[in-house]
Amino acid sequence: MKNFAYAILLVIFLSIVIEPLVEIMEVGREKILLNSALYNSYRVAVLTLDSEMIRDLDARTKENDLIEKFSDAFEEAMEVTQINRSGNTLEFRSDAGKYENIIVTVTLNEYNDSLTERGVSKVSITAKTKYKFKTKYLKEVAARVPDYFLISDKSYTFSVKN
Repeated sequence: MKNFAYAILLVIFLSIVIEPLVEIMEVGREKILLNSALYNSYRVAVLTLDSEMIRDLDARTKENDLIEKFSDAFEEAMEVTQINRSGNTLEFRSDAGKYENIIVTVTLNEYNDSLTERGVSKVSITAKTKYKFKTKYLKEVAARVPDYFLISDKSYTFSVKN
């Protein structure tokens, strides 16, 4: 009977210790998912651009078109809906309530490459969302500490090679 009590105590102790570790692994998974969605949405946006400048080997595009195509692809990748757009800042709401609102900022900087003398675009994408904790213990901790945000900051260079 004593061994049975120890076994129950061990199970309870391990569940208290392992549950937050699983949550921390879940945070890593969510971060990877957000990074992947940003990268894939950027790629889709660049591949579907209808830019006349690309024909002239200049990687220039209209910022508005890039943001629209990025927004459509990001909605599909993360299963979210765009609820607000202010300039180059987009706000998305999760369709299933899985995430807090995701704020994405897309910045496009165009310049001429000094070696090739062709137009090059640098796209910077930043996504920020408050993380929703799922376990009971970490929800209690999150109520007492400042907000925990998932932040992803990516920069891509868009150029046309001959």
